[in-house]
Formats: sequence, C-alpha cells, structure tokens
Amino acid sequence: MTHKTTLLEVPFVSGMLRGTITEPLNEPATKTLVCVHGFEWPASIDQKFRILTETLVPKGYRVIRFDYRGNGLSDGNFRDTRIATLVEDLSLVLDAVSPNAPVEIASYSIGTSVAALYWEKHSSRISKILFFGAAFDHASISRYVTLKRMLGFMRFT
Repeated sequence: MTHKTTLLEVPFVSGMLRGTITEPLNEPATKTLVCVHGFEWPASIDQKFRILTETLVPKGYRVIRFDYRGNGLSDGNFRDTRIATLVEDLSLVLDAVSPNAPVEIASYSIGTSVAALYWEKHSSRISKILFFGAAFDHASISRYVTLKRMLGFMRFT
C-alpha cells in the first residue's frame, strides 16, 4: 500500500461536512488538491476524482474529496443548497485542511463556479484551479435543477 485514506470531518453551523483525505503513506505530501464537486455526484464517490486521487497521491499529493452539506457523506439538507453555502463549505474545508498554504483545486460543473467565486475573494489561498465541465451560469443551472425537482425525475444524493 502506497497511501492512506482517512475520514475528513469539518463542522458547520448545523452539522458536519465529510469527505476523505488520501495521502502518501511513508512521506509527507508536497501539494494539496481539493476536489470541488457539482450537483451530480458527491466528490467522495465521483469516479473522476477517484482517478485523480489514484494518479496524484503516488506523485506526492494529498487529495481532499469533500461533499457539500446535504450531499454524500455530509450532514444537511440538499434543498437548503445555495451558491453562498457551497462557497462557505469550500472555505470551511480549506481552513481545516490547509490554513497556511495555498492549495490546488479540481472542480466540476457547479463546483467551477464555487471555486471561481472563492478565488475572486481569496486568490492567495489557491495556487491552481482545474475546471472540468465548467458551469458558470448560475441562473440557468438553478432553473434546470428547479424544473427537474418540480417534475420529479431528478434524484439527489
């Protein structure tokens, strides 16, 4: 085994954000990558973030895969999700996992907006952002999710 995975728990006002921390087993990590997911799949189970983890940890990365409140492993109610709470969740995680050093971000879908909004106010905290399937148009995404919820054929985890 070349790596270890532990549970990440970060408190927020009414619960706990959760995810995983995967890092090299026998040497300190040289960089930290934080995975910021979209609406479709929580980062803790997303295939693309798992592959990134398996690829980057042997190269000395510590990879953080956290789930927004109301998603995946985290407490909360998905129906309370707002862009502002997603940005707050990212801020809480960064404060917990790397309070004094910049991190790299891998973001997907609405996570690209979250990362960009966070970077806009805290650029010194992020050394690099990777965008996958960027979704920067909040209004269109909100209309899409609302319509799918109303029509009842979208399942949220």
